[in-house]
Amino acid sequence: ADVTVEATEAGGPDDIPLQNVRARLYKQERAAETVEIVYLRVMRGRMLRFLAGQRISLKLAQVEPTDMSIASCPCDGRNLELHFDLSNRGGLNARALSGFTKSDRFEIEGPQGRLTLDESSGRPLVFIACDTDIAPAKSIIEHAVNLEHPQPIYLHWHTTWRDGHYLHNYFRSLTDALDEFHYLPIRGPVSADTLSDLPDLATVDVYLTGGEEFVAAAKELLFARGLSEGRLFIDALNARLSSVPIAD
Repeated sequence: ADVTVEATEAGGPDDIPLQNVRARLYKQERAAETVEIVYLRVMRGRMLRFLAGQRISLKLAQVEPTDMSIASCPCDGRNLELHFDLSNRGGLNARALSGFTKSDRFEIEGPQGRLTLDESSGRPLVFIACDTDIAPAKSIIEHAVNLEHPQPIYLHWHTTWRDGHYLHNYFRSLTDALDEFHYLPIRGPVSADTLSDLPDLATVDVYLTGGEEFVAAAKELLFARGLSEGRLFIDALNARLSSVPIAD
């Protein structure tokens, strides 16, 4: 007989329910002296529904839960990529340094956060990230590329570490493959000079991820150059520094 199928599509973070899933280690690799990239696979044929740029609470027995931004594209909700900052020994970062095992079973609660792509905007996309806070930016960029968004993408990746651009080859490959992808690796803080190659900030959307001091300094410079407050999107972990209303 005839069948009618109704498929609901998530239009924003409010459309994604909070979920609890279990995951196991699939692979991990030392990407830099202070960075461990960990790949988890959701167990029992399930998947995690999330929007690019969101984060999870990651739990392991007898270890303090840790909030982690998802670095992978939401097009694959079974395999999750996480970037651990080994210079921060809190929560699961210390365990990442010593190495997880195949017997570890992770509890994941999420997704959380409202740093997500505004798919209705046709403005050029500017990403300004620092150190391992490249993770949510990478997720959104991969999502935008997967959707074949036509607008230009600019990525400024700042690092405070000698070998901090641990995904340099990956982003260089996107530069080679995509006409409108522009990648600039920067060693050091954000400044007026580092913003000089960007288009008119009155015409762009900016996605900003990093620690408190980095976010505060970047905000001041961006607004001084004409960025509208309504077109600045900040990682929810840094929402308290923003005059932009970001609920969590």
